[in-house]
Amino acid sequence: MMVPVRSLDEVQGLSAGSLNVAALNRACRSVGTECVMVFCRETERDKPTVHARMFAPLLGVPEDPATGSANGALGAYLVHHGAVPLTLPTTTIVSEQGAEMGRPSMLYVEVDRLEGAITAVRVGGQVVPVLEGVARL
Repeated sequence: MMVPVRSLDEVQGLSAGSLNVAALNRACRSVGTECVMVFCRETERDKPTVHARMFAPLLGVPEDPATGSANGALGAYLVHHGAVPLTLPTTTIVSEQGAEMGRPSMLYVEVDRLEGAITAVRVGGQVVPVLEGVARL
């Protein structure tokens, strides 16, 4: 679920711990999703296009610092609704996410359009390992 918010202050003011999780879960179930991507066009830095936060309590994830799949969907949403300046054939969107968790991330989203239809979405960025492990079965 994509939730546009008016200002950076409002997005930053959200807290995974203070969200009404039961209401959020009901809203997610009502539209057939398990996560909420909250975003605004105001950003902390100059380069990003959007500031985003992703909450998925139904998946056991109070908040995720960098969500490729959700940012890909957000890019398609922004292009589909003309909410960002469009360039043809590819519109590039930079999403900042994770700062509120102390894990700032930058994700790069490319959305291809042909004759008004979205034909491809690509997401990339860099990662910093925070955990490593081995599972033996």
